[in-house]
Amino acid sequence: MPFAPSRLLGSTPPTLLLLLSILAAHMGAAFAYFLFPLIGPLGTVSLRLAFSAVILILITRPSLISFRHRRGWMIVLYGLLMAGMNSSFYAAIDRIPLGIAITVAFIGPLGISTLMSRRLADFLWVALAVAGIILLTPDIGESLDPVGLLLAAIDGVCWSGLVLISSRIAKFAPGNTGLALGMSVAAIVMLPFGLGKIPVFIADPVILLYGFGVAMLSTTITFTLEYEALKRLSVRVYGLIISLEPATATIIGAIVLNQGVDLKGIAAIACVTLAATGATLAKNRGDGQDNTGPSH
Repeated sequence: MPFAPSRLLGSTPPTLLLLLSILAAHMGAAFAYFLFPLIGPLGTVSLRLAFSAVILILITRPSLISFRHRRGWMIVLYGLLMAGMNSSFYAAIDRIPLGIAITVAFIGPLGISTLMSRRLADFLWVALAVAGIILLTPDIGESLDPVGLLLAAIDGVCWSGLVLISSRIAKFAPGNTGLALGMSVAAIVMLPFGLGKIPVFIADPVILLYGFGVAMLSTTITFTLEYEALKRLSVRVYGLIISLEPATATIIGAIVLNQGVDLKGIAAIACVTLAATGATLAKNRGDGQDNTGPSH
């Protein structure tokens, strides 16, 4: 699904492509934050998903025949999970810092990876990640909004569901067909929240342009770079780089949104990052791909 010359992407180191993909995803989330006062988190989700769906359909030109497959219902479920993931995530970062939200949500796919592995050592890594989250407990109700943390946890549950279902959809929906169709379902689910903001869009059309930019960062650029990187990266290197997501989100939140994180928050993020890194290093090279699914 190239949006840039394939020759340029092909000559760029895959590790750099994946790092840029993570950066684009969280920059998109940070920039989306500035739309919240104008159209709210759900209105922002609706706008982003609508643009993302259109972009993906134009790029991939998926066939609707996938819906007619006996497992076509999975695409609908994929779309519902995508809508739930984005809605809970945007609602969470409206209440708690971006880095904390990603850290809490990251427990979801990390836990799924561990359960699928079923090795005692991996459960110890998850215990470390949970210990990191426990560090945040004293701040709940004070510097951390409990509702925001709950929303981040829901985001993690939806993210986990996407991890489980993505590989199954890929078996009957080739290429990025499943992603494009699932994104379309998610856009339709969230459409009512966008339609209610039409008067705002008419009054300030720049919002639409801004929303398009968020969609490009969060979806088109992110998935294009990640897709190209995955062609040339080993599973282990991919997992190691992805484990940097909580730290990356924290840095972007501090720079773009001026969101400070105290020592407990930094310790929690460090625990989750270390747990994800350790779990990845402990995996045998023969394991299946440890893909965390669609990014935020």
